[in-house]
Amino acid sequence: MKIEKINISKDKFWFIGPNAENLSLFKEFIIDAFEDHCYWRKNFHSKELPLIKESERTSEDFQQVTSLFRDNLNELTNRLKTSVPQFSSRYLGHMLPDPTFPATLGSFLGMLINNNNTSEESSPTTLTLEFEALKMICGMFDFGPQAWGHLTSGGTGANLHCLWRARDLAFYPYVLALAALNGNSAVKEALTDINLPKRGGILAMIENNSLRLLTVDERIELLSQVLDQGTKYPFLLPVLREFSVYQLGFSEFFQLARTVLADRFPKNFRLVVNKAAHYSIFKATNLLGFGKQHIAPVALDVNGAMDMRDLESTINDIHDANESVLAVVNIFGSTELGNIDNISEILSLRERLRKSDKGDFWLHSDAAWGGYFATLARDGMQKKTITSRGLENYLHNFLHELFPDSKEELKNNWDENIAEWTKHFLDAALVINQSDSITIDPHKSGYIPYPAGACLFKNYLVREVITYKSNYVNAKKATPEQEQEIIWDCPILAQYTIDGSRPSSAAVSVWLAHKTIPLDNTGHGLLIAKMVLASMYLQEVLSREVIKDAQGDTVQYIFKNDIPLTGIVCYTLKINYQGRIISLKEVNQIMDAIYHDTTLDKNANIYEKRFFLAFTRLASENYADEANLFLQKHSIPGQLVNFNDSDQEFDPWEDDDHLALFRNVTINPFFLIHKVLGKDNQVLHLAKDYAHYLAQKILTALDAVTHDKGSMSHHHYQLPCKVLILENGKVLGKLIKEHIQKTYGIKEEDVFLCRDAITAWNVVLRHRIETAILGVDLGVEKEKEGIDFLGKLSQIPFFRGAVIFTFYKQSEIADEVKEVQEKRDDWNIYYLQHFDLEAQNINYTFRRLVSLLWKVSYNQSHQKLTQDQISKNIIAPTNKFFELLKRKFEQSVKSASDDDKHPLTVVVNNFDEKDYKSNHLFMDKLFIFKSLFRVYLQQDEVAFAAAYADFSERFYLTKPEQDFIEKMFGFWKEAGLPWYLYEKRAR
Repeated sequence: MKIEKINISKDKFWFIGPNAENLSLFKEFIIDAFEDHCYWRKNFHSKELPLIKESERTSEDFQQVTSLFRDNLNELTNRLKTSVPQFSSRYLGHMLPDPTFPATLGSFLGMLINNNNTSEESSPTTLTLEFEALKMICGMFDFGPQAWGHLTSGGTGANLHCLWRARDLAFYPYVLALAALNGNSAVKEALTDINLPKRGGILAMIENNSLRLLTVDERIELLSQVLDQGTKYPFLLPVLREFSVYQLGFSEFFQLARTVLADRFPKNFRLVVNKAAHYSIFKATNLLGFGKQHIAPVALDVNGAMDMRDLESTINDIHDANESVLAVVNIFGSTELGNIDNISEILSLRERLRKSDKGDFWLHSDAAWGGYFATLARDGMQKKTITSRGLENYLHNFLHELFPDSKEELKNNWDENIAEWTKHFLDAALVINQSDSITIDPHKSGYIPYPAGACLFKNYLVREVITYKSNYVNAKKATPEQEQEIIWDCPILAQYTIDGSRPSSAAVSVWLAHKTIPLDNTGHGLLIAKMVLASMYLQEVLSREVIKDAQGDTVQYIFKNDIPLTGIVCYTLKINYQGRIISLKEVNQIMDAIYHDTTLDKNANIYEKRFFLAFTRLASENYADEANLFLQKHSIPGQLVNFNDSDQEFDPWEDDDHLALFRNVTINPFFLIHKVLGKDNQVLHLAKDYAHYLAQKILTALDAVTHDKGSMSHHHYQLPCKVLILENGKVLGKLIKEHIQKTYGIKEEDVFLCRDAITAWNVVLRHRIETAILGVDLGVEKEKEGIDFLGKLSQIPFFRGAVIFTFYKQSEIADEVKEVQEKRDDWNIYYLQHFDLEAQNINYTFRRLVSLLWKVSYNQSHQKLTQDQISKNIIAPTNKFFELLKRKFEQSVKSASDDDKHPLTVVVNNFDEKDYKSNHLFMDKLFIFKSLFRVYLQQDEVAFAAAYADFSERFYLTKPEQDFIEKMFGFWKEAGLPWYLYEKRAR
């Protein structure tokens, strides 16, 4: 292989440096730039008299203000030193780049002039700089001569802008159809000349039912022809707006379209997205008037990319249902795992749909994170797109420049890894320019200060479908000679953007950075190459590590992707503990312990942190299938499950609803060359030092979670509530109790076995039982007893649900169970039928039973309240209730006669609870108070004493509650009822 020298150190001049190595140089630049700005101020109408006089600047007031400012500045600079040190090579957390100095200085100069990049009137220079910067970014993608774009606040705003155009362009043919059918004669005449090859005019398209089959290019051609007609018929464009969503709103637009066009208007519009799409896509969908039901998520393949078979099937299903695909959103570098969708195959699918006349879709590429990786596909020396072989050579040459004298760093599968990475990357990078829109974030892999996102469009005309102006400036099709002039001539940019006010500092920052650092592999590509190689190197170093403790337990790093695609390394742990591989649930527990120990929060001392890392959690709803294949591949017990899916079987002590991953982003360009002194003054690469640091944290967490090395206890996975088992005295209930205690480590005092409903009722009240296994082996003649008891439990506010375990078929008791369940919408009731208990079936039966039981307790365990919510929703209304209850109590005592019911019973039975039924803790107290009263009236002294003692122990009593109890005991004392209960409490 030919080794060509690459100046890989050029980027050292683009940063202040992790240790401010370029302080003097950049201090000079900043002072020069600031002085030049100040000279501009001095020379602007220089003959004017100064407005801030010397005498004022030396006055006492001025000095006080100056002193106050200095004090505040000192406080601020000290507080800012506790911020995330993303400038350090030790920061491997989120995608927070240390901005290049040109970008920082540009942002600083832009802030000094404080222009608002909304129009030429307010910011003629910086608006021009924004468009020049966007031309550079479009050129980086080779986006074509008609491309256009603008800056946004970030990727969320950019995604919204792109899908906004996609939505209105999808609606545009129907706007024309409504105008052609419902407009006046002048409008119909103006639309007569508009037609498409092979499609005909608007009326022909309506007749042939081909409106929803139009390609994106055909929709844009319609728009182009309408804009041309608008110059001939000035009334046309404003009138068309009267038939648009802009004027009518969603409800009226859809109602009118379905009334006029009938089944020629799609039943629905769907947004087809990668299941792992960034949450901003869902925000955008909602803001654009669509709900979650309008999103069609596409499954992931084994590489975490969009599964092409599922994509094609999804689109075909949408078409067959007389619906329309609003857009397909692919990911070019996901912010979670760094994955890249196969854009080439998506384009091939789109071409097949076009040829078969099955419609088309707007293709949006979310390249917020991965966009600037495209600089590696631009050969700056040859001024052309790089070849696969050329990129491989480039990266290999980079390695030899980085490690010229060391072979150890190269003792891995570099050839194979680089070749595979190059193919996967270039397959998408070289065709992303065929997308209709692209989101990119300069403030991520562009090394620009926040905020700086950008949205790009392949055809500038699409901006006109959402414009907020009536006169349509630039609303005409450009000739080749006028093209660039017209495309980028936007004197009022705000008419095309969501933001009214837009910072000029972002435009100046992006312009200066990209003018200084070319967007190809001789400039910005150097930073991206270091990120790519650093992620490969870090993964290689960690993959060689096998962590061992004194007891012989071992820990290995298991990587989510075989090769990190866009500078993000994600991995979990494979732990061999006491001769077994611990489960997903246990690994997640250990990962959580490490997370809390290594994460930076506002109370952390950053100087005590050797490294900064981040975590992510792959949720089952998005990653279940793909992650489960990953777990199987590496023989890790357990699987990703959805705990709320009543039909899914799982083991709550092995399975989990997420996969926890370490997530390292190697965005710092100095990581690869950073070396430190290890033990015995041994020089270590920072990646190896990080591996040693992480190993210590893992062993500490392993020890903390397991406590002793004798066994891996399940105590920290117990059910989050106590369990009642109700059965009729046969052996099955005892077997269940023993099984869940021995197998899952549940404590003896957390499982209660009862053989009759009366005893079970007292146990529920006394021990505040929240879940139960009911109907266990009650038999045919006693089955109704279990249902009746379930109905009784529905009165208890703190009871959250049950598992009905029976010989009956579900259909035979469905009505009774439904009647009970309708009383409580917050309940979870699951059903399990058993037939026999032979040895081969009993383990499955128990596993399924505990799985369902855990679903009940899992759901209720997530109902946590904040202190404010407790104060507002519990303490305040509870106090109010007891004040009222006390008054009612006093009134009932005064008005009671010898023939009346006991006054206490009157109060308890007649008090109106409707205002408090949504307050669970309040209802718990109310219910137990009622129970106390009724137990006492039955003069069950032992039961009352036990119930009251349990109540006092479990609930914090507010002052009104305490006063009420004192009043209650006072009445009992006066009534001649047993004194010893009151005396016992007083002692």
